Amino acid sequence: MTAQTLTDRDAAMVRLERAMADMQAAYRDVLREAAVRVHPELQTLGFKLLASISRRGPLCAGDAADAIHTDRAVVSRLTKELEKLGLLSITPHPEDRRSRVLTLTPEAEERLAPLRGNGRSLLAHSLDGWSIEDVATYAELSERIVSSYGTFFHDGSDQG
Repeated sequence: MTAQTLTDRDAAMVRLERAMADMQAAYRDVLREAAVRVHPELQTLGFKLLASISRRGPLCAGDAADAIHTDRAVVSRLTKELEKLGLLSITPHPEDRRSRVLTLTPEAEERLAPLRGNGRSLLAHSLDGWSIEDVATYAELSERIVSSYGTFFHDGSDQG
């Protein structure tokens, strides 16, 4: 590998890292806007939980924690807030009284409905005009990145 190739690769990596950071920031902004549209006091993580329940149906607290990639203590606090906002119903599990079932209230269903639009996702909207080949290539490259994440701490890459 030549010095020029390394420099070109470094520049490309900087560009990619910036683009990924911008994409994450833009997605957070969209989630925040969606949360506010559901309820002015709704936090982003609360919106993610409501959206997850909307997609999957009623969830036990542990499954809800897994769905939004957080721990049960966070979900416990979050569900209390969502219940106070009138967006979540919490009931004992019919078969395991220690477990709780989280269900959207009719108000939450009504407030989430306009965000679903015609069923198209933010991603589908964002990729309007892309060729099917570009979408497939993007998917393949994204899968490659995600699959390599798990090796970062196991191959010495974290040793700077």
